[in-house]
Amino acid sequence: MESLSIPDPQMLADVRKLCELDTPYENSDAIDDLFAAAFKEIITWHRQHNSFYAALLARNDFNTDTLSSVLDIEQLPFIHANFFKLHETLSVDRATITEHLTSSGTSGQKSQMFFDRWSIGSGRRMVRFIYKQFGFVSPDRPANYLLLAYEPGKGFKVGTTNTNIFLTSFAPPAEIFFALRRSGGGH
Repeated sequence: MESLSIPDPQMLADVRKLCELDTPYENSDAIDDLFAAAFKEIITWHRQHNSFYAALLARNDFNTDTLSSVLDIEQLPFIHANFFKLHETLSVDRATITEHLTSSGTSGQKSQMFFDRWSIGSGRRMVRFIYKQFGFVSPDRPANYLLLAYEPGKGFKVGTTNTNIFLTSFAPPAEIFFALRRSGGGH
């Protein structure tokens, strides 16, 4: 499995521990405590590295000290998905971005999300842990894939297609068929 380097190992120590758990459905008080601690770290990270997020927390008078369990996470101010249709906001240096993904834009405007190598890699690693637990990782058995996703083309960044293509890494593709084919003027 690919080695990943977290942006700040000291500041995000619990985030790393949580993301490296290879038993995705293990349930215990210790894991709940780790989840809450990791959540505090990631909120602190975004607050320190993203002026929009810092202002959102301040405007809502939110303090991570109020988080003592997983049940307290619902107190966190939410960001409506429409925000990402109109604004770009980053919590890492733009030079570290390795994936820039969008929504499909079916309502007219596309949401945008940006990932550094560690963020996208650790998320994918956690998905791999889930698929492995259910026996869906078979690197020696090719599979045919019917992807209910947009067929990609040059510069195509739709996140759902990106995710679907990633999922074909669990068994070597014999053939991939996209349900939403490129037509020259769209899909």
